[in-house]
Amino acid sequence: MVVSYGFAGDSYGGLSNMIKGIAQVGLYNLLPNGKRVQFCAVPDETKKDINWYQGALSELVNLLDEGKIDPIIEQVFSLKSAANAHALLESGTSVGKIVLKAESW
Repeated sequence: MVVSYGFAGDSYGGLSNMIKGIAQVGLYNLLPNGKRVQFCAVPDETKKDINWYQGALSELVNLLDEGKIDPIIEQVFSLKSAANAHALLESGTSVGKIVLKAESW
């Protein structure tokens, strides 16, 4: 199983949080549950093979739709609250993904 995992250093959470996240991924691989975590789509990979990257993202979306993966979601914001979502992202305190949801027209 491939898990898409995002890390950011410097202005988004700081270098220490990025190092903690990378260490966490490494520790997950030590668990005896048979599951493995791999980094997916570092910037160089996306530039070298855009078709592979698009396919990998499509596969992740399909796994999500089928309920085979369950991402950690910190908070869901409406599009009208995008500024609040950005503020949370920039605070570096979120643990899961921050989701923007478009309202029905």
